[in-house]
Amino acid sequence: KVVDMTAAPASQVVDWKLLHVCSCICYVGPSKFSVEDVHRIGVLDIRLCNLDRHLGNILVSRMKPGSGRLMRQKLKIESGAEDTKDSSAADSTTPSPSSTDSLSDYKLVPIDHAYILPDFRHIEEVNFEWLHWKQTKIPFSQETKRYIKLLDPFDDAAKLRALRLEEASAITVVVSTLFLKECVSREMTLWDIGSAIQREGMGTNPSCLEKIVRSAMNEYESESKKIMSVGIVDFDEVNKSRYDLRRDFKFRVFLKCFKDSMKNQLDSQLLGKIAVHHIS
Repeated sequence: KVVDMTAAPASQVVDWKLLHVCSCICYVGPSKFSVEDVHRIGVLDIRLCNLDRHLGNILVSRMKPGSGRLMRQKLKIESGAEDTKDSSAADSTTPSPSSTDSLSDYKLVPIDHAYILPDFRHIEEVNFEWLHWKQTKIPFSQETKRYIKLLDPFDDAAKLRALRLEEASAITVVVSTLFLKECVSREMTLWDIGSAIQREGMGTNPSCLEKIVRSAMNEYESESKKIMSVGIVDFDEVNKSRYDLRRDFKFRVFLKCFKDSMKNQLDSQLLGKIAVHHIS
């Protein structure tokens, strides 16, 4: 595709000129990657329940040396300018320290998403290569938290169903995103969340999310037998897409079971960490 550089805004021209040809991530140490880039890929993989995120399907775009430093300076200057505006407006536009200080001369480009969105009842093969990277243990920036808070998994699932994706895979987006939102609200890091989804070690024991889904399914099967008497959350079907999963009464029962199971499991996990801390 031919791009007319003269017709593009100055900021876009700079971005185009900074980018070089992408190469395999295997040739660059993960310590050179920005925190924000790692977090973006991590959030994407969690929502998709990626079964195949490894070194071979992340490319690195090498920018001109020093461009990361120049971009940091530019963002900090803009941040200082925003301080003179209304505080509420500045809160929504000013980059947080973690996002400005973590920019590097490398840009990560995730590719090859053939093995994503498995049946929500079978996520045992989830694989996150980035769990070995130190950036995952750094807290999320305010921008990332706001992004996650605004995610609408039901709308995303409806779009996937409209594309004829299997319902079980569409439910995966709902389950993974609700889990992500809940974990972020508890101030968990990307490493904490990824470790709660991917199986440990040789993968013989189910992950935290797997346990939550299994518990929810067991509760759902029990509740579905008396489905007409179960109290569930209200849902207004007016102006909702016909592909919205919440139009299905049974799904709403499962959703309630899942939310209850998720809260109980995460509360239990937190209490376990507190107990270990006191013992040590």
